[in-house]
Amino acid sequence: MTSDLGLTMTPALSPDGKLIAYASDRGGQGNLDLWVQQVRGGATIRLTHEAFDNYSPSFSPDGQTIAFRSEREGGGNYTVSTLGGGSRKMAPLGRGPRFSPDGKWIAYWTGTDAIGMNRLSFPQPGAEKIYIVPSGGGAPKEIRSDFASAQYAIWTPDSKHLLFLGNRDPKILLEPANNLSPGSESVDWWVTPIDGGTAIATGANAAFRGLGLPSVSQSPDAWTDDGKGVLVSAAFAYTQNIWRLPISTGNWKISGTPQRLTFGTAMDIQSSVGGAVRLRSQAWEKVWMSGACL
Repeated sequence: MTSDLGLTMTPALSPDGKLIAYASDRGGQGNLDLWVQQVRGGATIRLTHEAFDNYSPSFSPDGQTIAFRSEREGGGNYTVSTLGGGSRKMAPLGRGPRFSPDGKWIAYWTGTDAIGMNRLSFPQPGAEKIYIVPSGGGAPKEIRSDFASAQYAIWTPDSKHLLFLGNRDPKILLEPANNLSPGSESVDWWVTPIDGGTAIATGANAAFRGLGLPSVSQSPDAWTDDGKGVLVSAAFAYTQNIWRLPISTGNWKISGTPQRLTFGTAMDIQSSVGGAVRLRSQAWEKVWMSGACL
């Protein structure tokens, strides 16, 4: 897809699978900008031209708009047309913007992006929060203010719930060492309705422990196109691969054994789903970043 000598990262596929957006320093100014190109090849379009890093793109359902994180003005979420032009600020301090499948909302979170650091401690209660904001602009709404920590939110297929990595107990400041440790029932992937109601623990914590992962704090990447599972990049020793965790949309619980999708010996991370992409198997309906290059 790309062959630049520099850094190319945080890829995102358009919903129809025809376009891919990513962050790259190919501009030569020493920072990351957003670029978009056709999956089947062709010229690239540069979407941002600032002196600050721009990354983590997310397509709107109609493919016409991209939300992204920028480090300008202290960091926050912005949107820009897929064809280029001026960008618009959506939320200060925001990370990981994601359009809802119905296009009405953008979900994001605030805090420190520390998953890649194999973090074993949690931030002080309230330091990491998730929000939604109308995609056309408006006031943000905090989701799950009752959680000590909530981050890495992605939408469920119905646009009515969010799946996120959360710690419910403010007394838990260290990641549980095993399923019998204090906090083992508090730290999990949770599903919450955006209009209020009870958050449900999916059981991803136990599934990750069953795989022998050293950390349960894995961030969900993307819901699969068939709506039956979630892609996640999980670390084993010196490798990191893409897995699919089946989750029922009926009760929001892990519904089967996690499936390993890549078997590389380096780092496979940042998976993205495009609904129109069809390769040899549904298990490969994604793009992942290996090492530093797409």
